[in-house]
Amino acid sequence: MRIFRRWGLPDLLPVLETPLQLYLVAVEKHYPDSNPYHNKLHACEMTQALHWFLQQCDQVLQLSPLEKFSTLFAGVVHDLGHPGLNNHFLCATRSKLSLTYNDISVLENWHASQAFELLLSRPEFNFTANFPEDMYQEFRALVVQLVLATDMAKHVEILGMWRSSTVAHVDLSDATSRLLALKLLTKCADLANVARPWLLCHEWADRVVAEFRVQGDKEVAAGIPVSPFMGRDADNIAKMQIAFTQFVANPLYESVHKVMPLPEAMQHLAMNLRMWNLANGDM
Repeated sequence: MRIFRRWGLPDLLPVLETPLQLYLVAVEKHYPDSNPYHNKLHACEMTQALHWFLQQCDQVLQLSPLEKFSTLFAGVVHDLGHPGLNNHFLCATRSKLSLTYNDISVLENWHASQAFELLLSRPEFNFTANFPEDMYQEFRALVVQLVLATDMAKHVEILGMWRSSTVAHVDLSDATSRLLALKLLTKCADLANVARPWLLCHEWADRVVAEFRVQGDKEVAAGIPVSPFMGRDADNIAKMQIAFTQFVANPLYESVHKVMPLPEAMQHLAMNLRMWNLANGDM
């Protein structure tokens, strides 16, 4: 709630503050504490990262209050109700969620759906009750698109669109270009643990591995192939983090940094990669 107030958003938009506070408390309860990684702490750290990135890029982006509010809200709810299992597992086991969403961005569709279902489930949660209809629809569309952008299956596509637009000198005064920029910042924030100070980076890596191993055990129990890095014998955290940083995080952050400077994150990213290489005996 403090982040929304820091931007002055409850004063700039017809947001009902008490319902927003009650909604945020309810959201916290919908993040499973049993997940080592995808829990309420991750939702908080991602939202904080988004807040920081928006501050760094505020002069470049020139966002409207509704765009800022929608982006921060998407950070809060982006993993709502996460089962601690990934889309591959849900589809491979023919889960109810995979059937509901036809194997397409299963978790991301679920998170967005849960966010709005909760919002409208009780009048005391509906902080959008005073939104004009066009404002509500814009808010909903922005949130849904930003949450869907966190699907790693869409990573190459979204990053490719951004690179193409920046080569053509992206015009951030255009709403479509700003949406693409916000998708990239949302993705950076979702992966922000790799661009935090080393001790935090290492702690989140441990959490990722712990959750991976739970899924690996369930894959064994279900009689399906164990996913990479998820088996109990996959104990090289450093190797996993090096690969993820080099092939996913670095290209993402570097592409964003060219248009929306994130110098501190880039420094942490480079330092953490060096530390993982040291841990792996590569330096």
